[in-house]
Amino acid sequence: MTVTDCQFSADGVFLCTVSLDKNVLIWNPLTSELIQVLDKHVRFISACSWNPFPNKANRNSRVLATGGNDKNVLIWNIFIRGECDLIQLDSEVRVLKHKLNRSSK
Repeated sequence: MTVTDCQFSADGVFLCTVSLDKNVLIWNPLTSELIQVLDKHVRFISACSWNPFPNKANRNSRVLATGGNDKNVLIWNIFIRGECDLIQLDSEVRVLKHKLNRSSK
């Protein structure tokens, strides 16, 4: 398995790795335990990005975006196993970053 991207969640509780094998792996970085495998991509995955502002009121809301060579971005709530929202693009995804909105005063 060749890892193409990895990212810690904002609070450091989870680590996401994506790879050429089309799987998204969610890890506990403290114990090295594999928590979940997400397998809806049909080609290799090149990017992942956690929501930098998890919903502190609802610990069961963890949003992760993944994208790759299949021209899809999948938006996952990792606490709802296997379910995701799909965004289809015209080209492959190489990088994903959440945009931080800051209001100016």
